[in-house]
Amino acid sequence: MKRETEGCSAVLGFEGADGLEVSGCSRDYPDRWCSDSRDCREGSCFVALPGEKRDGHEYIDDALEHGAAWVMLSKSRYKEYAYLESEVCLLSAEDTLEALIALAKRRLSALALKHVIAVTGSVGKTTTRMMIARLLQRRYRVYQARGSFNTAIGCALTILEAPEDIDILVLEMGANRPGEIRELVTLFPPDIAFLTEVAAAHLKGFSDIQGVCRAKMEITESQALGAFFYNADNQTIAQHLENPLPGARMVPVGREAGSDGVAIGAAQFVCDETGLGLAVELTHRRQRMPLRSSLYGEHHAYTVAFGVGCALWLRVPVDDIRSELERIAPLPGRGRYAFGPGRQLVIDESYNANPASMKASVGSARRVVDQCGFNRLVAVLGGMGELGTSASALHEQVLQESVLGNVDVLVLVGDEWRSCRSFQEAAGARLRFADNAEEAAELVEGCLDAGDVLLIKGSNVYHLSAVAAPYFEEQESPVQ
Repeated sequence: MKRETEGCSAVLGFEGADGLEVSGCSRDYPDRWCSDSRDCREGSCFVALPGEKRDGHEYIDDALEHGAAWVMLSKSRYKEYAYLESEVCLLSAEDTLEALIALAKRRLSALALKHVIAVTGSVGKTTTRMMIARLLQRRYRVYQARGSFNTAIGCALTILEAPEDIDILVLEMGANRPGEIRELVTLFPPDIAFLTEVAAAHLKGFSDIQGVCRAKMEITESQALGAFFYNADNQTIAQHLENPLPGARMVPVGREAGSDGVAIGAAQFVCDETGLGLAVELTHRRQRMPLRSSLYGEHHAYTVAFGVGCALWLRVPVDDIRSELERIAPLPGRGRYAFGPGRQLVIDESYNANPASMKASVGSARRVVDQCGFNRLVAVLGGMGELGTSASALHEQVLQESVLGNVDVLVLVGDEWRSCRSFQEAAGARLRFADNAEEAAELVEGCLDAGDVLLIKGSNVYHLSAVAAPYFEEQESPVQ
């Protein structure tokens, strides 16, 4: 049916693998694998996956315009694209999703890795994964996902584009339904795993906190597991860890970690000439370590502790840890900040939100105002998604417990907030509503004064990154 190209097959290292057929011109191995055509660049492999609303095959032309040199497509659609054999290498399979995962499994087994690390949790997955990777880079060759690639597709793309010479692969594993993480650790088993936190998130799929915890604990079912780092201060997690894990070392992290884990001592917000930050003291095996991080919120004491704990576990020297930790800047949408004209401070937490992260962000922003001499806290808060039947009560709870006493001017985006009648009466004139990010930006422009702190936080569906973006075009933050 088509001409098999030995060059392409050899480059992939998967000759005839899993029913995959290869045709077209010989190419170098793709250093970038994408399921989103907009993410492609020169030399990428675009994987056309079926979707609930749109089929990835509809975007093959767009992927080619962005520079894709490889295309994985369905055999049923091959005839439509056979003419591309003279330009790109075509990989055809009965099911592109199954083929993608099969290729990733095969490549993972071919890589000479010292460790596969996986991070899960209701909050803090991406920042913790980044922290671990950065601290380990002081001693090892490490590869981590380019973004929040925490599904089976995302993990497969990460593995396929990992360089051949790495020592450690750091994966992120998320879930919005039971069994999803079990599937991930079966496909791509980690030997070191992290559970950052269990909180009210994705309740639509898990029903309650216990359901969330059971789903997150599936990460311990990895057959390769040798070490499990977990939040020792979360009582729900503790209840699920009453029995030891066979074959794995359990490493508690937190204020109640004890001598066997990574204990968090004093953690204090810092604001000085270098910018915002966090001073935290950790203790591991009776060794006290005073550290400084540019992740300023006190909740990031756990992020630092998980990263440092992993680095110590893998024998990275403390001096290297301390030096690298001070250089790690907050990620876009996850706590990055910039100073604007008129001594304004903009905090970008726009990537996502659930009740736990919303409360932590508002509390940290309030401390910035109070301790750094700013005037007011102006907050743009988007609705929190996937909370199921508890959504209304949880939105009201966040507003009453965390927002009412802390925020001076409030812009709420999304219908989720409109049912919170008690809060609306209490908030009075400080409250404004917006239907979308564009309206929110206009409201902020009209009320933000010199010396204010602007916090932007919400579920990604509201695209509040658009509210933050103008303040970061010429970022003046001292954190690099």
